[in-house]
Amino acid sequence: MEQAIHTPTCQKLNIFLYTIYNLDFARIQDKTSFSPLFQEISELIEIEDALLLGRQQICYVLCCFTENMIHLVEYTDKAEQLQADYFCDRLSHTCIRALDSGSLQKEQYYRSSNKALNIAAKRVMLFTTQNECCRNILETLRDFHVSHGSLFLFDRPLRNVCIHQLNHQIIRYAGKLDHDEIRLYSNRKLSFMDIPATVSDSDDSVTAILSIYSQEELYGYLTCDLNRITETELEFLRIHIGTALHTLTLIESIERQSETDPLTYLYNRRGFYRNVYDFLDTVTMHQQAWIIYADMNRLKTINDEYGHDEGDMAIVKGAAILKEAFPINSIIARMGGDEFLVIAGFPQSTTEADIEKIIQDKTDVINTRITRAINVSLSCGILKIDLQDHRLLDEMINDADTIMYQKKTSG
Repeated sequence: MEQAIHTPTCQKLNIFLYTIYNLDFARIQDKTSFSPLFQEISELIEIEDALLLGRQQICYVLCCFTENMIHLVEYTDKAEQLQADYFCDRLSHTCIRALDSGSLQKEQYYRSSNKALNIAAKRVMLFTTQNECCRNILETLRDFHVSHGSLFLFDRPLRNVCIHQLNHQIIRYAGKLDHDEIRLYSNRKLSFMDIPATVSDSDDSVTAILSIYSQEELYGYLTCDLNRITETELEFLRIHIGTALHTLTLIESIERQSETDPLTYLYNRRGFYRNVYDFLDTVTMHQQAWIIYADMNRLKTINDEYGHDEGDMAIVKGAAILKEAFPINSIIARMGGDEFLVIAGFPQSTTEADIEKIIQDKTDVINTRITRAINVSLSCGILKIDLQDHRLLDEMINDADTIMYQKKTSG
């Protein structure tokens, strides 16, 4: 029969684990504080009524705490480093003794087979998008009988970060497991120090807050109740979750590069066509979508007279004009050479003349702000998109291109 921890002990363990999580690491950097902190941890491990499950949980979380210390603490001299290493060694030995003590039963409950672990490792890697990756992670935790868990991700992985920097970090709440229900959040963010507040307050569970590392980069944190998952299983999954998030970062980086023009950081042709239809689906009845086909004037003259570096700078200025002229959610692309294409939404009352004035005003602003040998200007073909028109988008783009060419040749 399973042994359970008494409720008061669970509450005490959770309070202590949250205390560790929120610990002011300046206390650790002060070498006089190592002994009292070590004593506090040792006493907790020796709690009489922290039976089988509880003592294993404490030891596992304390090992994670040791890992976090090594990664996050900033040492100013070798003496501090040696003191920290000594503290970590004592902590590790204490955990090992607790795990090996005669009072701790050797049997591990709910140990999954190697086959189940291998299936889980493969599962967390089967994704093509961030949402799929996050859902796979939470579903895998559920398969290992975790009732409550949450995944928190930084916008980009952190390297060589110290605790005082983490205190001010914003982290994204990517998803939550609540019994059998999985929820994914698209734009929910919170302070790094607020993570413990998201943990379930169930009286009969102990929750670990685990850092997720891969390639010496911190990707985020995972919270997980330890009722029915063993430390071996969770550590195995944590390593593979880190690998999955590292792979996701590489995929997203490659995707961005494949859709981005390296000179202007606008979309390239591929990026335009991959994103334009999603944009058109978001245009509401209160908006009007427009096509703007723009071509730079006198770029060949700039290249011939001032060199290609100046020509590249002129293209960058042209891109800056368009980025400032149109709403932030517009699709703006460099289609090649000196040609740009924009799909933008404006209020229904907006006219072609209004858009022309916006572009001209921003052209004057950019030429004043970025002074070069010669000012830049754009010739634009502007066409209203009729969403009831069943013509292909490419046909409408060709019409806008024709209008632009007519304006350019007419002076």
